Amino acid sequence: MIIELTIITIKENQNVAFEAAFEKIEEVLAKAEGYLSHELQKNLEKNNRYVAVIHWEKLEDHTVTFVQSSLFQELGTLIGPYFENAPDVQHYEIIQKK
Repeated sequence: MIIELTIITIKENQNVAFEAAFEKIEEVLAKAEGYLSHELQKNLEKNNRYVAVIHWEKLEDHTVTFVQSSLFQELGTLIGPYFENAPDVQHYEIIQKK
């Protein structure tokens, strides 16, 4: 399993609209090959910063298959208008779990 961590900074005073739009991405992600689950976390110190955590079966499911699909563009249409700047996307794998 691969964990995609995306740090998202949204435009000021757009929290309610962004969070409502983010709820709709499950419909998009559920169609993606290798998608397992996701969650959204809100920063407590910076009101307009979030972390999206998305679990994929393989790295390529996100970096190749999803990014090259129309689903990626659909996701961008849903939440992209709220971004203050380009999100910081990184991928991790679990090496220890207790």
